[in-house]
Amino acid sequence: MIPILIWRCPYCHENDTLIQDKGLFKPWRLECSNCHTQWQVKRVMGEDYRLTVIACPVDSKEVGLVLPLAEWYARMKSTLELTPIESSAFTLDVDEHLYLASKVVELLAIANDPLFFPDYEEPNDGESPLAKVVGKGRIFLTNQRFIWLDNSGFQFDFPLEKVNSAYTIFNAGIVLMYQTSLYIFKYEQESLLKWVTYFGLIAPLVKETTGHVITTSNY
Repeated sequence: MIPILIWRCPYCHENDTLIQDKGLFKPWRLECSNCHTQWQVKRVMGEDYRLTVIACPVDSKEVGLVLPLAEWYARMKSTLELTPIESSAFTLDVDEHLYLASKVVELLAIANDPLFFPDYEEPNDGESPLAKVVGKGRIFLTNQRFIWLDNSGFQFDFPLEKVNSAYTIFNAGIVLMYQTSLYIFKYEQESLLKWVTYFGLIAPLVKETTGHVITTSNY
C-alpha cells in the first residue's frame, strides 16, 4: 500500500524501488532496493502511518528520523523533476524527451471506438456500448505524446495537444480523455499516483508550447 503512495525513494530519487514487508509477527518494514534505506512502519490508530528511518546509507544522520506518511510524501514530491529516460521501443521525434515507461498495462476503449474497433456494429436494442478490452501492452509518456504499444508491436500515439484530461478512477486505472473519446489504462504493478503526477508536471510544458490545457487529478 505504501509504495503506491511513496513510489519514489526520498533519498536516492529512483522510481519504483520501495518494497514493503508486512511481517505477521514483526514490525512492518519498507526498503529501497536501490540505496537500501530502510524504514520501520507503525500504524497510529485514527491518525497516520509513521515511518522511522532505521538504516540510511545515503545519509547516516537521518537514522532515527520519524515522520508521518504525509510528510514522507511531501519529501518525495520535493525531489521530483522531469528527467529524460531512454527506451529502444520506439523513435523519439525532434525535441522530444521520454519521461515515463510502464510495465504491463491493459487498455480499454468504448466498443464503438473507431480507432481500435472499426468493424463495430451498433446493437439493435439501443443500449449504449460498454468499455471493451483492446489488449495488453506498455505505455510511454513524453513531452509530446502518450504512446500505446501493444504486445504485438502495434503502436498508437495520443498527441498531448489533443489530450484533454488524465485522472484516476478508484484504484482501477488512469482515464484519458483524448479529444472526445475516453480510454482506460489499467496498471497491474504500478502506482496510478505516479502517472498522474507526471502528467501534472508535463501539462505546463504542453501549455507553454501549444497553448493546450490538460487537467489532471489532484496529486
